[in-house]
Amino acid sequence: MSKRAELIKMEPPELPAPPVELPADEVKHAKHHDVWDESSNIPKPVFPKIDLRKAVELVYRRVCKVPAQDICNVNLYITPGTHSKLYLIERMRSGVTTQQHLMRVCLPVDPGHRTLSEVTALNHVRKRTNNVLPITVPKVIDYENTVTDENELGFEWVLMSYVPGEPAIRHWRKMTMEQKVSFVEQIAEFQSRYISDRFEGIGSLVPSMPTNDNPDPNPVAGHLVHPFFFSGSALDHDVNRGPFKSSHDFVMALLDLAGKMNYPLEDTEDGEEIKKMLTPIQLIAREKRYKIASSLDSILSRIFPDAMLEDPESTILSHNNMTLSNIRVDPDDSYKITGIVGWSLASTSPPWKTSNVPLFLTYIKAPREKRPEEHRYHDAQWMGEEDLLPLSPNGKEQQYWRDMMEYEVTQLLRVYCAKMKSLGKWNCNTERHKPKKDVWAAVEACFMNPPGEDLVQGLERVEKWVEDITAWIVAHDNDILMPTLEKQLNWAKPEDEEEDDDEQTMVEDSEEISVQGEPEDKDFPGEYSPVSETPSAWGETPLQDREYEAVFYS
Repeated sequence: MSKRAELIKMEPPELPAPPVELPADEVKHAKHHDVWDESSNIPKPVFPKIDLRKAVELVYRRVCKVPAQDICNVNLYITPGTHSKLYLIERMRSGVTTQQHLMRVCLPVDPGHRTLSEVTALNHVRKRTNNVLPITVPKVIDYENTVTDENELGFEWVLMSYVPGEPAIRHWRKMTMEQKVSFVEQIAEFQSRYISDRFEGIGSLVPSMPTNDNPDPNPVAGHLVHPFFFSGSALDHDVNRGPFKSSHDFVMALLDLAGKMNYPLEDTEDGEEIKKMLTPIQLIAREKRYKIASSLDSILSRIFPDAMLEDPESTILSHNNMTLSNIRVDPDDSYKITGIVGWSLASTSPPWKTSNVPLFLTYIKAPREKRPEEHRYHDAQWMGEEDLLPLSPNGKEQQYWRDMMEYEVTQLLRVYCAKMKSLGKWNCNTERHKPKKDVWAAVEACFMNPPGEDLVQGLERVEKWVEDITAWIVAHDNDILMPTLEKQLNWAKPEDEEEDDDEQTMVEDSEEISVQGEPEDKDFPGEYSPVSETPSAWGETPLQDREYEAVFYS
């Protein structure tokens, strides 16, 4: 029985569970934690190539006290993420499935913290949305966020209820625009149920202690589980990992980490040996990232003056990974949403940083108002392409689907903002946050590679922008209208698209959906800005090309 009985509710056992033995060699391999492959420019987590199904069954039978006459079928479920594997457990008796559960087996990328934060977020969101909407989140049955001799798997794990439906990514190309509009509005309605809660500071959720006056308190912000803080050698460095009182402290901690991970090698004892292990590009990137981090450090208090505030910054919970793969739909009921999964990186975020706009609504390089004309694109067979996702290719090359996604995202983002505004939860005007977002884009450059762009060239652009903004701040001590990173990275509307004066109008063939008026520019309450309507340092690319997404957000 878990020590965290106060957080979970167990079903009563039917019969005593029989002992299940696991081969000694499999136990040994199941405890192997060689996590990171750092041979490329981005460290990538590596899950040991071992079969954990027997170990999963062992844990499941023990936790749920499965009777001897029941059969447990364990199989990998959907496509596993890079940080974890998800198993579907079907419990059967007399040939009939009686129960289904999911178990996530996690790599120790942030030992103890990632699993605890995921469980806490699931419990909190479920409490806010359960019995209110048809959209569900998994119910936590039990979990283990430590690796001890009593942990048969040798990995952290979470046992959850089964969420029905199929990943929306599998059906996106078959859905009509009307169905996609409904899909986005359902997401907004779901989010509105939990973003009203205010938290203090930035971090991942952890349980708070109950009191006599409040036996069921909301969780609080704690240690931040973020890919930048745990990828590769990041955990080896002693830096502040949260909770953060302010945005200034949060960004400062990341710059501190970037500086320590990319420190100059010339004056170190083992510098020459480290240089031999790195490629020329990695050496250049290391030097530029150190320079970017050092330069941003010197101007940070100007962009984030909240460091002097006495009270912690007000924040809300953000999923941070709401991709089409993490949204479940019912293909037999007009693709209505049945559940939201993938809460392992959920955290509390400030207004300028909040990622509550679903991640799939940020897959856009620039607004695309004109629907792609299918006849202008090659056939997939002629291009020698295979579909990269479990979708119906409809015979067209990938570029067609990339452009179509940009077009749809342009329209659907407006639908989303309009729905959030109607619910009194959101303000789509993000211009006041642009200086902070641009600085964040430069911080990202210290940890991520630009998808679809030369690494050195991308870092040179960010480095040039940092030089410009530093000079601007020195010359304009009281001016916040700084040169934007967007311009430095040459973001512009495609030449074949005309400027649309009515930025709140969406047209799909002959169908028109309009959003009237411009939202007011105000802060809390009812006010959160969506993810920037302008690109970050690297911008956003379609799902197929987001190299870093598979690494950081799985």
